[in-house]
Amino acid sequence: MKKYGWENFEVIEQIDVVYNHKYSQDELDCRECYWISYYQSNDKKYGYNKTEGGSGERLNPRCKSVVLLDEERIFRSLALASEYVNVYYDSIAKCCEGTQRYAGKINSDFAVWCYYDEYKNLNYTNNIKIV
Repeated sequence: MKKYGWENFEVIEQIDVVYNHKYSQDELDCRECYWISYYQSNDKKYGYNKTEGGSGERLNPRCKSVVLLDEERIFRSLALASEYVNVYYDSIAKCCEGTQRYAGKINSDFAVWCYYDEYKNLNYTNNIKIV
């Protein structure tokens, strides 16, 4: 922005990080990774990001894709998944790691999760929804 001038950019606020203190640094890193990926802004054709985001490093481990097995819905990050079921992302991570049986509820049923990489090895046949 310094190089091209602030007047040549449009800033669109996705989340309020100043007044809304409910997000941890890991969650904010995940959101940053998600939006950089979504807009492909680390590709010179589409944007100016030099990394994939997440504290200026490679992709944050907390940005792993997860699957809500009850609905076979894929979330690109723990942060996005946690918003969907209104629980902290750590709870979903614990479920994926096998130290917790469920995280949140969907239609009064317990929500069961796994990491996307592990999901690919399971034998599910329904349509997958990516969020």
